[in-house]
Amino acid sequence: MRVSFVMPYFFKEVSGGAEKQAYLLAKHLVKEGCDVYYLTSGKGDEIVEGIKVLRVLRLPHIFQYLEYPKILVHLFDLNPDMVITRIRHYYFPVALYGFLSFKPSIIFIPENRIPHPLYETEKVFKKRINLFKKILAVANSLLLDFFAYIGIFISKTVVIQNEKQRKFIKKIYGKESLKMSSIFEPVEVKVEEKKGICWVGNIREEKRPEILVQLAKLLPEEVFYMVGRIPERYKGSFGDLKNLKILGELEYTETVKVIANSKVYVNTSVDEGFPNTFLESWYYKTLVITFDADPDEVIAKGLGIKVKTLDEAAGVIKDFKKNPKKYEKIIQRAYNYVLENHLPQKVIRVFKERVMGLSCR
Repeated sequence: MRVSFVMPYFFKEVSGGAEKQAYLLAKHLVKEGCDVYYLTSGKGDEIVEGIKVLRVLRLPHIFQYLEYPKILVHLFDLNPDMVITRIRHYYFPVALYGFLSFKPSIIFIPENRIPHPLYETEKVFKKRINLFKKILAVANSLLLDFFAYIGIFISKTVVIQNEKQRKFIKKIYGKESLKMSSIFEPVEVKVEEKKGICWVGNIREEKRPEILVQLAKLLPEEVFYMVGRIPERYKGSFGDLKNLKILGELEYTETVKVIANSKVYVNTSVDEGFPNTFLESWYYKTLVITFDADPDEVIAKGLGIKVKTLDEAAGVIKDFKKNPKKYEKIIQRAYNYVLENHLPQKVIRVFKERVMGLSCR
């Protein structure tokens, strides 16, 4: 079976959650005997772990829809039996290929905000730019939102990560969706001594990195680590706290090493689909504290600690330091949850049975 992915970046170069999940799915479909192609940006085609990486796209830009004809040409040339994307800007060409070729098109919804019909337009309205630029940006974002809406509407299968997404897709698009667990593939890292508190994510508004800075101020006796790509507008905005280490963007293995060697992982994001960092923290037995993100209330059900305020988070960290055994059941329960639900063999089996409907062999 020939499968094609359409993604802006290949995971080996960018460590975002959507890219990570697409790469893992592609990698394990190759192991199942599929012929896997990966349309992406950059220079130089290559084969990575059996994945045929074709660098035929431009780097992401605001006029993404101008690339739709090119994407369709490449897809019809490859003639895959199934086409997949996890990126909103590519929902339309992927779905249109499936619609025109009578072949399955699979759209993954990574974050709860993504399927909102005016997702891009709302982001533009929040930006502080002059009126002329805002008018152009609104026009562009409305087109992107229109294409994404049509893409979700005509796609063969919409894959969601939690029940909130399922209800939203049903209400707005009138479509049933398929819930699938994210893939977690353990990497070997050396755990020397679990200490400090870490935060991981590409730094942007909805990730709310400022909350970690405020938490570091409340707990000067603790060391905090911030991992993630820092846009120009954020550089120098985190102050000069001695107990806050800004590590920037790291290779994936190095990021996992930070998580594995931290005693606490703090998530400050707004309403995520299902953070990969939860899986990484749970597997390496790092306590998860979250301010908002709690897909299907897995944290509330005993896989971590959900807090509402900085003082509450600081209190948990202090208590964990004084009474570590009190949290052992939470940490072990979270570890077992990953083993039971998120290892590749389990997720790929579900994908083959429920999405593909057949074996690749």
